[in-house]
Amino acid sequence: MSDSPIIDLLIVDQSLSDIENITQALRSADYVVQTQHSDETEAQDHILYKPLDLVMVRVAEQLATLRTVRDYINTAEKDIPVIAIIDAEYTHKPVALLKAGADNFFAN
Repeated sequence: MSDSPIIDLLIVDQSLSDIENITQALRSADYVVQTQHSDETEAQDHILYKPLDLVMVRVAEQLATLRTVRDYINTAEKDIPVIAIIDAEYTHKPVALLKAGADNFFAN
């Protein structure tokens, strides 16, 4: 067991396999992660009422946009970093992701 603090992570993504891959990668790197996942309708409640250290958002039409998640965080008056999870075709648009509210991004 690692002495690392627990990271309370919210992943806004509908793909359970992607969520599991991200969680497994973090745990393999010796991070202790408590993961919650949601879709757009649940994301606001998680942000408002749960203690979170990090939010990861899948960039896709059917899910909450980065801007929507950032608005939820701002409305809750919380300081939570947001990382966009993108497919390879979005890697040429980093400025758009950052303007939409991402603090960083990675291709999955």
